[in-house]
Amino acid sequence: DGIVSGQSASELLRCARRMALRPANMSSSHARFQDPSLRGDLIAWVPTSSSEASVPTSSSESSRSDDGSTDAMSEWASLPALAQVTASLRAIVEQLNARAAERGDGEVLQMPRQAMLAHFGANAR
Repeated sequence: DGIVSGQSASELLRCARRMALRPANMSSSHARFQDPSLRGDLIAWVPTSSSEASVPTSSSESSRSDDGSTDAMSEWASLPALAQVTASLRAIVEQLNARAAERGDGEVLQMPRQAMLAHFGANAR
C-alpha cells in the first residue's frame, strides 16, 4: 500500500517470519475458542512503536515463546520501518478524528499500542 519502501517491507517480513504466531481466537459472550474451519489465520500482537515494545500483552494474547520469538519481537520494535508504519497509522487516526470533529461527533480515537500481525495460509478464512 506504499506505507513503507520495498526494503523496509522486506525487513518487516523477515522479522515477522521469525515470530511465533498462534491460532487466532474467536469469542462469544461466554467463552474464547479456536476453530480453524471458521478462522484459520495465525496471529501475533506487535507494538506499534518502539516505546510500546515493553508493554506486555495479556497471557492469552502473548506471542512470546522459547523459540526466539521474543528476540524477534524486540527486533520488530527496533526496526526503522516501524516508525514509518507508526506515522502512517497516526495520520489515519488524526484524519478520522478531524472528520469526526467536523461532524460534531464527540468520539475521539487513540493510536493503538499494538496491532495484529496475521498470516493467512492457503486454507485460512
